[in-house]
Amino acid sequence: MPITPLCTPEIAVNQNANSGLAVPVRCKRWSCPVCHQANRRKVIRIAKSAKPRALLTLTVSSKDYPCPQEAAEELKRALRLLRLRLKRSKKLENFEFLAVFEKHKSGHPHLHLLIKGSFLPWKDLRRMWEEMTGSYMVDIRKISSHGQAAMYCAKYIGKDLSSFQGCKRWWRSRGYSDGADADYQPEHLEGQWGRIGASFLALPAALEECGWEVQIERGERITWRRPDTGPPPRPFMDAIHGRIGMFRLWHSDIYQ
Repeated sequence: MPITPLCTPEIAVNQNANSGLAVPVRCKRWSCPVCHQANRRKVIRIAKSAKPRALLTLTVSSKDYPCPQEAAEELKRALRLLRLRLKRSKKLENFEFLAVFEKHKSGHPHLHLLIKGSFLPWKDLRRMWEEMTGSYMVDIRKISSHGQAAMYCAKYIGKDLSSFQGCKRWWRSRGYSDGADADYQPEHLEGQWGRIGASFLALPAALEECGWEVQIERGERITWRRPDTGPPPRPFMDAIHGRIGMFRLWHSDIYQ
């Protein structure tokens, strides 16, 4: 059965006489094929920007947990205990992480974690994990460069993130993104938010035709500004009127 996109074909716009910002109106659901890829790119961006130092993979035995859902719940529970134990033993400082589930061909989960903090030897991790779960299946790999971090993000974090009932597809500890690029939040401009019933990709060409300087950022938002030199651009309404759609006001509190 085909999946029906939940997003609207509209663009949210905030603009004034000198600049503007436009973002797609998205539902942000993983079940939406449009938002699925945007959500995936966001996870990869957050994972890389924190500059992790190790990749940790945790697994529990399918014999002890034959149900994939129960295995995922046990991985989530055991991770909390592992982090608490490491904190109390002071064997790993700053155990901050970003975690994602990966579904094996058998349907059972692996839990991949990108870790910030000092590197912990595999033997110590294996002993702790076996004491808590009865499983010895632990793999840890040191990340020595930004390029290596990018490779691991693309290989493990960049896959389609698997979902198990009662568990998030991905999550991170509170301190994982400290010092990293902040998640994108739409900035507030003077003016009102509005909606354009048109293709997001059609807007840049229409704005450039009217004389605005246009920039597309991450394929997820469009900004434009008045040029420093040359004739003033035609008004924003000229860019969309009769070209790419209709404009209507939208209450600004939604994006503040």
